[in-house]
Amino acid sequence: EKAMFMNEISMEDAADDPNMPILELNKTRLSAWVKQQKRSEGVEESAQAKLESKPEGDYLSFEKIEEKHPGLIDDLYNFAVEAMGPNASYHILATCMNEKSKEDVEQHLTLPLVMMSKATLPNWVKKRGL
Repeated sequence: EKAMFMNEISMEDAADDPNMPILELNKTRLSAWVKQQKRSEGVEESAQAKLESKPEGDYLSFEKIEEKHPGLIDDLYNFAVEAMGPNASYHILATCMNEKSKEDVEQHLTLPLVMMSKATLPNWVKKRGL
């Protein structure tokens, strides 16, 4: 039932935004996805703890991140485009970049957590001339 519900929601989302994928989940695929999410919970919780531990107003702008870690956001963007395809929506690319950033922060605690959105990514891409 959950898989059917998720498939229906994805069809509705795709009707509103043609760049959104239509899911074709079944019980086996959904179970595998849930297991993967549970395994990655530790990564997300640690990354979230890092975000929450920063004093308010201490978030780095994309310019500051690039200044301190040149190429970091470019690498995340290139990873997302390679993983999701060049025709992926900004929403999908931003989500992929954020997930990759969380993984990177877990492995390299000195890296800043990059949180891109479907609203900020187009501006960043435009500034880069991509």
